Amino acid sequence: MKVREIKNGGKVIINVFFETLTFIFTIYLISCFLISFQQSFFKILISCLNISVMANYKTSIEKDVSRRLSNLLLIASVILIGIIIYKYGYFEVSNTITKF
Repeated sequence: MKVREIKNGGKVIINVFFETLTFIFTIYLISCFLISFQQSFFKILISCLNISVMANYKTSIEKDVSRRLSNLLLIASVILIGIIIYKYGYFEVSNTITKF
């Protein structure tokens, strides 16, 4: 292997790692909002945001890795978020809008 290929491979791994970490935190926060707004109109907007974030993550990951690996990373991340919410819970977001 050439040194240039190793450096590019390292950059790809670091980029995918941080993209995935950002995705997991973002989807966790969106999931907390979805759980808190069960009976609200905002649930529709938050669901659309959730889909948009997933699509953006998949698109950004596909630039660096194959389509199959990006699908596996997406599925693994969503499963990990489910495990985190099940094991550690979620923080409750107040669904009452207040003025300052």
